[in-house]
Parts: sequence; C-alpha cells; structure tokens
Amino acid sequence: MKNEELVVKVKFNGNEAEFSGGVDDVTRLFLKFLTKHYPALKVVSNLVLTVDLEELLDSLKGVLAISEGEVIVLTPKEELSDRENILLLLLKRYVENKLGFKEDSCLTVKEIVAQSGESKKTVSGRLSELVSGGMVKRVERGKYRVTVPGIRYFVENVLPELR
Repeated sequence: MKNEELVVKVKFNGNEAEFSGGVDDVTRLFLKFLTKHYPALKVVSNLVLTVDLEELLDSLKGVLAISEGEVIVLTPKEELSDRENILLLLLKRYVENKLGFKEDSCLTVKEIVAQSGESKKTVSGRLSELVSGGMVKRVERGKYRVTVPGIRYFVENVLPELR
C-alpha cells in the first residue's frame, strides 16, 4: 500500500490552517476550510461531483471486503445484471487504486472478461452502453474506468436492490 501523505498549509484572509494525510482527506478538509472562509465557493462546491471514499467504503459493506491486501467481491454474480457486474468490477478496481493496492484505476476488456465470466462480445457491448450512459470512461483502446456518476449510480440504484 502506498504511504503517501499530502501536507497543505493555507493562509487566507488572516486565517491559517494546515492539513495533512491522504489526498482525498486533505482535499476535503481544504475545501471545507475554503467554503467556511470564502462562502461563494460553497455554491461552486455544491455543483462538483466527488466521491467520499470513507462513505463509499461504508456503503459497500457486504458487497466488497478486504482480505490479505486485496479487495474481494462478496456479492454473487447471479444477483447482478451484466452491466451491474461490470460496473462493480470497475468500482472494485477504483477502490483498490484508492487504497493503494493497485497502481491503476482502470481495467482492460480482457481483465473484465476474466473476472466476470462473460464473453468478450457481451462485455464489449455492456461497456459501450455504460460509456454512452456516462457511468464508465474509455481511457484508451480497450481500457476503462468507472466515473463518479457511475459510482453514484451503483450506490444509489444497485446497492439498495442488493440489501
């Protein structure tokens, strides 16, 4: 796991603060500081789509688990549609990347085929649908990653059906 720590020192309108920790935590604290001391920024921050990693991990209890330094899918494939299963695999990779288990947040079509058990034709078709819907981004030929709207869709629409 990466042990990277970000340190940010801020001086703004006579107020000072220092934040240290992971990139996501520091970013969240820094934006909170700015919105407190620069209220107009709150309007903009309400428009920005972000993922709170702590909230995401909490919502994924029972669906994903961490064991011996790897993320494991607990939900049986049969409980998900092809699209949902692919989205979950990409979400799993996103979490692995954020936790420092994997360097890259993307999966190749070949990796998705291997992990999903679906045919390449099915995976390619579903990825095309997910890209069109804005839930997945094609990073380069044959390489995909989940988007923030894709994560939000999974949490708000798929997870409640699994519970």
